[in-house]
Amino acid sequence: MLWAVVQQVQKIFIDSRHLAFCAYCGNAPVTRDHVPPRVFLDKPYPDNVPVVGSCFECNNDASRDEEYVACLLEAAVCNSVDPSLIQRPGIARILQRRPTLAARIGAALTPNGLSLTSDDLQRIARVLSKMARGLWRFECGEPTGAAEATVTWCPLPTLTASEAEQFFALEDQYFYPEIGSRMFIRYFSGEDAFGWQEVQADRFSYLIQTDGLVKMVVRGYLAAEVLLVEGGCVHRTAPPSLPSPRLG
Repeated sequence: MLWAVVQQVQKIFIDSRHLAFCAYCGNAPVTRDHVPPRVFLDKPYPDNVPVVGSCFECNNDASRDEEYVACLLEAAVCNSVDPSLIQRPGIARILQRRPTLAARIGAALTPNGLSLTSDDLQRIARVLSKMARGLWRFECGEPTGAAEATVTWCPLPTLTASEAEQFFALEDQYFYPEIGSRMFIRYFSGEDAFGWQEVQADRFSYLIQTDGLVKMVVRGYLAAEVLLVEGGCVHRTAPPSLPSPRLG
């Protein structure tokens, strides 16, 4: 019976009370926030960029971190901060417009990869945590303001073949998605609810698991896992796919 009903539903019908809260902190949502932020994407922007309700502070206070991390990843991919050698036009313009930022990121480039400071690591973690929270809200319909986030990441080139295979593998799901959420609708419509979702090729893709784990690949370079835990309740029993961060 449930299957027959859901197959005919064409729109999201999550608990409307969730829409009264910012996807990230629980305050009133007064703006719309793209996940990932557009600084991680190239024009023309795809039509399928997730958008969630956000308070003004969460939407705007993270902008500097997001810009910094996007530039940092592009510098790592291109092994340069020279705008003429940067592959993404938007990032090239940022580095050309902000020479101090370019110099700071350039100082982190070494022949063996990135040499990151504790501040760099914190900024990366904040950006990945925010993106994971936004994706969870978009796909599962639930705000994550009360959830703690454990962030793990690693450059894809540093993963062994077995580590990469484990990271990209689709795990069995033991929990149904939130009733009425996008994942719920896709699942009961016969679509690929639990597979990787590509927002833009070689720029951003993600996977949501109903045990609270969000996986992302940013710029085709950074593999990330964010485990969202609310109220000390951990549904996930499997170990993380990624090893301890290697900064190469």
